[in-house]
Amino acid sequence: MARVLLFFLFATPLCFFSQIGPRVWQDHISLNRCNSVSKLGSKIYASNGVGVVRFDEAELSPEAVTKINGLHDVGVKLVRGNTYNNKLLVIFDNCNIDVIDLNGNISNYPDFKLKIFAGKKIINEVTFFKQYAYLACGFGIVMFDTEKQEAKETFIIGPGGSNLEVYQVALNDSLIFAATPLGLFKSNYKTKDLNNFNNWLPVAALPAGAYSGVVQADGKVLAAYSPNKANPNVQMQDTLYILNNNTWSRYQALSQGYTVYKMGMTNGPLFSMLNDFGLLVVNVNTGAPSNFITSYNGNTDFKIVDAYF
Repeated sequence: MARVLLFFLFATPLCFFSQIGPRVWQDHISLNRCNSVSKLGSKIYASNGVGVVRFDEAELSPEAVTKINGLHDVGVKLVRGNTYNNKLLVIFDNCNIDVIDLNGNISNYPDFKLKIFAGKKIINEVTFFKQYAYLACGFGIVMFDTEKQEAKETFIIGPGGSNLEVYQVALNDSLIFAATPLGLFKSNYKTKDLNNFNNWLPVAALPAGAYSGVVQADGKVLAAYSPNKANPNVQMQDTLYILNNNTWSRYQALSQGYTVYKMGMTNGPLFSMLNDFGLLVVNVNTGAPSNFITSYNGNTDFKIVDAYF
């Protein structure tokens, strides 16, 4: 599955045109730039920022999905699928949210888009746990119920109850982690009230500072300590840490001297990260790379690869 997704992200410049009659709107969906990809059932969803193209995994037959024929907005930032209940979230730049089910039905949750509040209004990433989507936002974390399609909780985790941007969220069997500019924060979602900011504390065993991402793969949590996130001029000094058997340590499987710009999709024991050289997919247990994409159309600049991650 990972190979199929990577194929569409990096190896397939596409452009689709719908055949139409007079006085009918026409779709032009180009995937020369793809900013997000995910899977729902046998369908692969890829976004170029304007709309979404849906592929059947077996037939690879493309179908454009835009505001003209189902989406409720433009400017797609993320597509993320939940294998627990086969719901796919389409996150728009303005924080509007569409939910697509296994049959292709699309419903809309506009409340986040319409709500006015203090803080940075942005959704950086989505992490699923059962039917819940944990939205890493510019002010904290929103727990979104993909079944009821409602915001169940909002967690403001900054010091003194202040807004704190969250880049990514990860959960294991009892703990929830948040990668932030101030450190990797954690709480126990089984025993603690996550609405109480006092229950969110930086992980004492890890260095203080910015963390660009955090993911869970095969029961292990990986966190990217990133001085580059705080200061883009600092290059090749990031460090990946792993939580295994309740103990944090440096992830030794990767050589030192890299920048982790983003932690990406996980699939069983596989996790992905975007570093200075490209998109790296690694088996967390063996440290062996599964895929390593170092160029797109011959360009080795990571910023080019970033547009496809």
